[in-house]
Amino acid sequence: MRTLFTACHKRNTYKLFIIRIIFVLLIIHSNCIVATAQYPVRSQTIIKSPYSAALTDYYTGSDPRLQLILTNTDIRDPVVQARLQLNIISNRVNIRSRTFIGPIIELDAGVPVFLSGTDLAIYFNPANIDVLSGLDYNSLFQTPRLPDGTYTIRFDVVEAFNNRLLSDPKAFQAPINILSSDPPFLNLPNKGDNIRFTDPLNIIFSWTPRALIKATTEYEFSLYEIYDNGIPPENAPFMSQPIYQTTTQTTTLLYGPTEPPLLPGKKYAWRIRAVAKQGIDSYSIYNNNGYTETYWFQLNDNCDPITQISATVRGGAVTLEWPENPNMYEYTVEYRKKGDWNLWHSTTTKSSKVIITNVAAGNTYEYRVGGTCAIGAGATFSNIRAFTIPPRDSISNKQCSILPNINISNQKILETLNTGESVKVGDYPATILSVTSAGNGAFSGTAALTMNILNIIDAKIKVSFSNVVFNTDKQLIKGFMVTSYDKTGKQIGDLDEVMEGGGDVGKVKDGRDAADITVDFPINNPSDIHVQNDPTDSTIQIDITGASGETKKVTVESLPTTIKDSEGNIYNIDKNGKVTKVGKSGEFKNLNTAQLNTISVDKAVVSFVPHDQQQYAFDQWKDTYNKSQLFKEKYELLS
Repeated sequence: MRTLFTACHKRNTYKLFIIRIIFVLLIIHSNCIVATAQYPVRSQTIIKSPYSAALTDYYTGSDPRLQLILTNTDIRDPVVQARLQLNIISNRVNIRSRTFIGPIIELDAGVPVFLSGTDLAIYFNPANIDVLSGLDYNSLFQTPRLPDGTYTIRFDVVEAFNNRLLSDPKAFQAPINILSSDPPFLNLPNKGDNIRFTDPLNIIFSWTPRALIKATTEYEFSLYEIYDNGIPPENAPFMSQPIYQTTTQTTTLLYGPTEPPLLPGKKYAWRIRAVAKQGIDSYSIYNNNGYTETYWFQLNDNCDPITQISATVRGGAVTLEWPENPNMYEYTVEYRKKGDWNLWHSTTTKSSKVIITNVAAGNTYEYRVGGTCAIGAGATFSNIRAFTIPPRDSISNKQCSILPNINISNQKILETLNTGESVKVGDYPATILSVTSAGNGAFSGTAALTMNILNIIDAKIKVSFSNVVFNTDKQLIKGFMVTSYDKTGKQIGDLDEVMEGGGDVGKVKDGRDAADITVDFPINNPSDIHVQNDPTDSTIQIDITGASGETKKVTVESLPTTIKDSEGNIYNIDKNGKVTKVGKSGEFKNLNTAQLNTISVDKAVVSFVPHDQQQYAFDQWKDTYNKSQLFKEKYELLS
């Protein structure tokens, strides 16, 4: 009897287990049917990199970059007639194609449909697009490009005749990151260069890329002849066809005897266009359509470049010298830190020698010297050369801290001295800030003297001089320079107070709920606030009327100002006396820096003040911080 009962109990338990499984499967199946019935079509967008900002790149080219896969998953509806709607969405841009655009597509149940970029071109046409946010439609229509950002490109499937949504708008679509790159820097020939004409002609053009991209970059080189010297050379590409154009994948180009001949005395302009390539297709991922700025040069056959140049490094400065050329009436020296391809520093001189002090220890600099043979013409430059300023420890320890023996045997007096020229005061380089001639080779004025402090940093110190004399090597041979001193200490920052956070310690008050004037009654409307000038003392009187007839008179010295009532409403009075309600206390609490910078200063004022219950330091801006770039970078300026 016990055995029979046990067997029956086991059979009943097994049947109950099977029934539960079937019940769970029925629930899952019913949910799937409901989901399928709600969104019967699956839409999947596939996009190949590189991701272009130009809409046309997604449906043109030999290699399809865009593919859409549509699948009708509802077997109960074997044929679905549908249309597509394009959505391009980022955190700031939202555009979509208009309804009832494009052909009707028939989707058979269980059979995927593949559409290429060519099939989808109509949806990317700006004429068929509505801009919901983030873009100006006219700009998009003229230049169909997307700003940089992370985007989702999605095609919604809608029923052809009643516009019912058939695909899930929340289904995952892989995002794409659009990041435009700047075109290259142009290096040589530099803007406005004079180039010595030679036969055969050999001119090296070079440029430097500013971006690394996944695709191959091809550079289009264009050379233009400037026929009219009265027009700006930068306009040459827009007023004439190039006399020579070629493409290369390198960043240099040698213009030699096999290229079209160039004529002496003529002026030429050139520019580069960077094009991202994959196979035979090009993609728009460069700003300005890939075009650089335009440089120009002139070919001369009567102004040879300077060749014999010596560079002498001493005391943290360098002296450049070259033989005088009777055909050149002025010299131009350009130098840059190696690696700063487009950051040339320039100085001009009438002599064949220049001292460069604006250099830092432990760095290599490139330089070139050019001479000008005719007034109004550019300089004909030498080849680029280099010098190295030794690291500071090698400079200071070279003679074991013994002062160097400064050679001032040259007693030939310098007759002219100009602002911006470099001189040597002992072993210290200095740049002339202002100068007047006192006669007989003597000069008075001010200068910025570079002095090493604690073997750590080169500091520029303002000095003054009176009736001093320099030799032709621009060395001080008579007189002295005096450092500027302000006995009030205005030029000296209180570093203890700066580094330790000032005297106020405690909680930082954000000032967002603060107002200049506070009343203890509610105000109904801005019209209850009246502003009038007091002609007797140039102050401004404000009459405030409350909701229950309360009144308050306030006098202020200037506008704008703000008023807060008992309910936290904040009213602004702009500089013209116009009253507006700007919000309620606490509404600005979650604004970020960018949003704070968009607040009009005539509508609201953000103030930061110390508070007696602070927990952190409050370091208020001081005008003396203007003299320190380090301090200025630590303080943020709103609006």
